[in-house]
Amino acid sequence: MWYLDAILDAGGLPLPLVATPDPDLLRQQVDGLDGLLVTGGPDVPPKLYGQTPHPKTAPVCNRRAKYDFAVFHESDKRNLPILGICLGCQIINVARGGTLIQHLEDLPRTPPIHHTDGLDYLRHTVRVKPGSLLHHIVPKDFIEANTSHHQAIDHIGKGLEPSAWAPDGIVEAVEDPNHLFLLALQWHPEVIAHLDDQAALFRAFVESAHNR
Repeated sequence: MWYLDAILDAGGLPLPLVATPDPDLLRQQVDGLDGLLVTGGPDVPPKLYGQTPHPKTAPVCNRRAKYDFAVFHESDKRNLPILGICLGCQIINVARGGTLIQHLEDLPRTPPIHHTDGLDYLRHTVRVKPGSLLHHIVPKDFIEANTSHHQAIDHIGKGLEPSAWAPDGIVEAVEDPNHLFLLALQWHPEVIAHLDDQAALFRAFVESAHNR
C-alpha cells in the first residue's frame, strides 16, 4: 500500500498489474498505462546477469522476474515514464545489461554504511549529481535516503548514468538522460513519502506520465 498511496497522493491512479506470461496480454496491459513503477522485492536471479548465486542471495520467483523484465522492456521501448525502487532499480540496471553486487557486507567500504536488509529502513544521506533529473526534481546536493537492501548496482547498464551515491560509494540512483523519464532509486521513498523531498519524486513521475 505504500506504493499505491504514494501515487494516489501525487495525483495519479495506481493500477496493480498481473504477472502474466502471455506477451499479448502484457502488451494490452502496457497499452493502458501512462507510466510504469517497478517496485521493491527480493533479489534479481543472478543467472540473468551471468553470475553464480551468492549464499545470501534470495531470488524473486521466476514468474515475477520474467514479468518484471518483460514489462520493463515493453515500457522502455515505448518511452513510457518509468520509476524503479530498490529491486525495481536493480531490475532496470540488469535489463539494460548491467550487473549487481550480490552481498554488500562482503565489500570493504569507507565509511561502512549499514544498508540493512529488512524493515529497519535506516536513514543516511546521499550525494546528488548536479544537473541530473534527480537534482532537477529535488534541487539539493544532499538528500536523505532510507535503505533496505543487501545488494546494489555494480556495472551500470547501457544508457544509464549514476545520479546519487551513498557516503560509502554505493550507487543509490541511476537514470537515462535520453529517456522521457527513467529514474531508478535504490532506497524506499514510498516509506517516507510524507517528507516533501520524497513526495516530490512521485509527483514528478506522475506529472511526466500525465504530460507524455
